[in-house]
Amino acid sequence: MEEIFKQLEQKLEEHGKEMRGVSLSASEKNDIREKLEVFVHAHPVNPARAKAQRSPLFSKSFLKKIRLAVASLLALSLSGGVSYAAEGALPGDTLYPVKTDVNEKVRVWAAVSDESKAKLQAELAERRLSEAEQLAVQGRLDTETQTVLAAKFEEHAKESQAHTEKVEEEKGVLLAANIQSDFEAALDAHEKVLVRLEAKHNDATTTGNISVVLSNVRTHMHSIAYARATTESKILARAESEVKISAEDAMKSAEEKIGQARKLPINEKNHQGDSAPKTKTGSRVSSAEKTFEEAKAKLDAGSSGDAFSLFMKAGRKAQSAKLLNSASKEFNIDVDDNPEEDVSEDEKEDILATSTASTTPLKEDNNKGEGDDDGEVSAEKKDL
Repeated sequence: MEEIFKQLEQKLEEHGKEMRGVSLSASEKNDIREKLEVFVHAHPVNPARAKAQRSPLFSKSFLKKIRLAVASLLALSLSGGVSYAAEGALPGDTLYPVKTDVNEKVRVWAAVSDESKAKLQAELAERRLSEAEQLAVQGRLDTETQTVLAAKFEEHAKESQAHTEKVEEEKGVLLAANIQSDFEAALDAHEKVLVRLEAKHNDATTTGNISVVLSNVRTHMHSIAYARATTESKILARAESEVKISAEDAMKSAEEKIGQARKLPINEKNHQGDSAPKTKTGSRVSSAEKTFEEAKAKLDAGSSGDAFSLFMKAGRKAQSAKLLNSASKEFNIDVDDNPEEDVSEDEKEDILATSTASTTPLKEDNNKGEGDDDGEVSAEKKDL
């Protein structure tokens, strides 16, 4: 633990000079101070209780380092706002080291449970992809940067899966399946974005670098999909009453995600302002709703296993639609349901059939063909 604080202090010192050029306004500083004062007054410390709960594990030197780290971060917030400003930085920007070496490391340190660690590592993996996409749009995705981002993405993705496996052991398969499903949906969205950026870009070097990132994303997407399908198969192997409970939980989650996706504004025109549709993420949400209704019908008919699988799929579709909606506006790209640039379903089947030939197959997918209009391959077949 002390080593973490040493590293944090070192990074803060290294980037201190660069941080001095960014500052908060007087009103922003006062607002932060007022909030801190309100919190302190609302949560007074009981000296007697604090003394009784003091542990010999927390030495004076250790507590000093905690205070120093907290004070350093607070100083950044009050005097510079650098930590906040760094969140939008990209590789090559002055504040990017603050984003990765300070902000993200603090978040990793603060993540205590395996669930929070798995979700955070998945988020960081997505961050590296978003950075690659933004650099590609700006024409700044060179080979060196692509290599670094790809390596970091892979590192975060593997860390996420490792913690997810621990979640399965400690908290159960349903929570693990949900974490994997959300990550799979995010990678599916990034795959579609990268495909369109690759087709849109004219520079051969940038296109080649996008292609490398895209290949990496597809590899991990299929790997995570296979892990998720394996986890789901353990749920489906349980007693019918337990499967039904899992299906009902999946229904609530999918309904919430569809509700969030449905609220998103749909950009109906391209950037020239004519009547040609710019995005069709609304049809992706409709696809999620269709799959959701199929799942409800299965649940009402007593097919809890089929219902569970379809509810999970509906949630992934809604999650992917939400992410694609944001990307379509940020990068000015068309994310319609079946663009010619997408890898065809036949191509995916060929790849998956080859890769799973030597793998012990999971049980046959009884939902094949249902709700697959968005090009999603059956979960049990996604292995690469």
